[in-house]
Amino acid sequence: IDISRVEANIVGSWQVLSTTPRTLNLFDVKFKEELNAQSDLPAGRYNQVRFIVDECRVTDSEGTHIANIPSGSQTGIKVNLNFDVPAYDVTGVLLDFNVSRSLIRLGNGDYQLKPVVIGVVRVLSGTITGIATDGSAPLLGAEVKAIYKAGPSFPIDTEVNSTTTVKDGHFKLWAL
Repeated sequence: IDISRVEANIVGSWQVLSTTPRTLNLFDVKFKEELNAQSDLPAGRYNQVRFIVDECRVTDSEGTHIANIPSGSQTGIKVNLNFDVPAYDVTGVLLDFNVSRSLIRLGNGDYQLKPVVIGVVRVLSGTITGIATDGSAPLLGAEVKAIYKAGPSFPIDTEVNSTTTVKDGHFKLWAL
């Protein structure tokens, strides 16, 4: 995806975090963190972060396609967060873009990007990494899910996040 701007919403007002154009291969960031914006912001309650996306390209066995992104270049891909930034404090936000749930192949062969992005305040999040096997061999493309089982934060059996394994069976679930 080509991102031209990153913004954060503080009580109804959008604050620009970055106007540096970036191109991200979403499959390359599956196992590593990528800094997308850094900015001095006023203290307060932040509701959303949004990415203004100029273009999304998908390469498959039939070639490269331009994916349709509803409102991607106008109002952006929005991620609801609702977190506080205290005065004179450093606050990190982790956004996990779930590619396998976000890219839809349409009947005509085109693609549409309907982003599924989970966001958490960095100090409150965690990750799970591992290798999925069938007992002897690694599993490629296996779906791995984190399911909420107890406590007051979510209804029981809520899917918190998911990912798929790469060719050697490795996976990493972010933003937990």
